[in-house]
Amino acid sequence: GSVGLIDFGQVKQISGRAREALAKVIVALDERTSDSDPEELAKIGQLALELGVKLKPDAKPEGPAATAMWLFDGSVEQLPGGYDM
Repeated sequence: GSVGLIDFGQVKQISGRAREALAKVIVALDERTSDSDPEELAKIGQLALELGVKLKPDAKPEGPAATAMWLFDGSVEQLPGGYDM
């Protein structure tokens, strides 16, 4: 068999500030010791908001962290706050 690659050209250049925020989110996700520790979730959530994550006003406090976990951590089996994958 053969392996094929389809490139849809969806590339975006991000600013240095956004690149730094993205790096901080990924490091915080990697360094966390729990998916339910309120302090770690708050840190990850704040970094996600700095990256530009926007949620509805009635979103749960875990919403920003859950979004970051969903976007950037494929190992997560259950999102905090009861959010669905």
